[in-house]
This record gives sequence, C-alpha cells and structure tokens, in this order.
Amino acid sequence: MFRFAITPTKDMSIDNLRIAILNYLISQQYQDNLSIRIDDIDKNRVIEGKDTEIMQILEKFAIKYSNVYHQSEKKNIYQTLAIHLLEESKAFICTCDDIKCHNRCIDKSKKELIDIKNSKKEFSIHIKYEDDLDRSFIILNKDTTPSYEFASACDDMFNSID
Repeated sequence: MFRFAITPTKDMSIDNLRIAILNYLISQQYQDNLSIRIDDIDKNRVIEGKDTEIMQILEKFAIKYSNVYHQSEKKNIYQTLAIHLLEESKAFICTCDDIKCHNRCIDKSKKELIDIKNSKKEFSIHIKYEDDLDRSFIILNKDTTPSYEFASACDDMFNSID
C-alpha cells in the first residue's frame, strides 16, 4: 500500500501536491492502493477546515485513493500500544521536566512507578534508541497524546507501508 500523509496546519504546497501525484502514479503502476493520512494529532497546530481543503485539491487533480483517515481518530490505539510497550519493558516512564530525558528515568523501580501513578504526577512514555544508549524519544506526551513520530510509525506498520 502507498500513502500520502499531510498535516493540515497550512495551505497545501506545490511540493506536497507533487508528492501526492507521485504516490498516486506509483500506486497505479503497481496496481496497489493509495491511502490518505491526515496527520492531525497535534490539535493545537491544526487549522480547522484545512483537511477538507486538502481533499478538494486532491480531487481536482483526479487523485484516487482507497481510504482516508485522521490520526486523531486512532488516538486510543496509539495510547494502548504505548502502554503495551511499557508493560513489556520496551518503553519507560519519564518524569523529567525537560523534553530530553537522557534516560535518567529508565531504571525506575516498580515501587517508584506505583508512587508516580498514585501521586498523579505527570509523566511521558519514552522508548530507547537501540543504537544510542543515551537517547530516547517520546511516544506518549504528558498530556497523553501520542508523539507525531510514534503515531506515524504505528500507522505505517498497520498499513504495511515500507
């Protein structure tokens, strides 16, 4: 499956349109489906109505697609996956105030985790980079929204996008 992903935060650029057309043409060449993903996880940046405007532009260029979906509609799926990674010890809870954890929180004991949960202290969920022991990235923000990168990676995995 092929996909065109766009964030409805500004007008669609000619570069975005070029990417949509190329993905459409390649999907036709391979006789495969094209999926449209609206990357609207960060509701603070989304401009209301831009998603509709984007779809109208794609329609004017006769770009056919098999499905269209908004990432915001799958928020609970991303949250469930983040919790699952946490339960499997593939992710960890971070209570650091700054965005860069530097893995200071990676070795919290079960008791510390229970204390964090009971105290209702804000936390994010991080996953480690396998190739860099000093770095991690956020998969679930303190406000429980998934990070853009995590949501996009999950979507590509669900849809078998290479």
